[in-house]
Amino acid sequence: MAAWMIRGGRTGERNAWALEKGVSGGGFASIGDLKACGSRDDVLTVVRTAVPEKPLAACRNFAAQLWTLRGRIQVGDLIVMPIKSTR
Repeated sequence: MAAWMIRGGRTGERNAWALEKGVSGGGFASIGDLKACGSRDDVLTVVRTAVPEKPLAACRNFAAQLWTLRGRIQVGDLIVMPIKSTR
């Protein structure tokens, strides 16, 4: 089992959504479905197509985060989400 920290947005704007739905992640709605992606490079291709206006470095960062959500986190892993509105 691994532990992962996933934030609910820069300022916690998705904390309530994540807690209510019992999910993690979010904030990449414009990217679309990643089920067909078998690698981080596949995710990068999808990201660059979805947001061509973003610099390559930003797309690589998005792809790395999305690949972790899509391809590395496993059922049974622990997800930690810091809540910005509380200490």
